[in-house]
Amino acid sequence: MDGKTQAKDLFEMAHLELALHFSMASFKLMNSSRITNALVACCGNQTVACGKPGCTVCDDPSTYGSWDGTHPTEAVYKVIADGVLHGPHASPLPLAKTCPTS
Repeated sequence: MDGKTQAKDLFEMAHLELALHFSMASFKLMNSSRITNALVACCGNQTVACGKPGCTVCDDPSTYGSWDGTHPTEAVYKVIADGVLHGPHASPLPLAKTCPTS
C-alpha cells in the first residue's frame, strides 16, 4: 500500500471516529434533561441562515445541540470532553485517570 492510500485510509478512519463520537454525544444529549433542543439550530432557521439579516438566536444555547445547523454548541463539546476525560469515550483509560492530581 502506498503512502497516499495509507493517508486516505487514516483520514477515513479518523472521520468515522469523529462521527461516532458526535453520534454518541448526540444520543447522550437527547437523553439529557438539560438539552431540550438537540435537533434544532439555536441560530438561524431553514429560511434565514445564522448571521444573515433577519435571523433569530435562541435565548439559551446551553439547551441546544446545534449552534447553526452545522456546528455543535458548547454543550455538545462538553459532553464529548467529559467522555474523553472521564469515560466512556477514551481508550484504554479515561484521560483524567492518566494525569496526576495536584
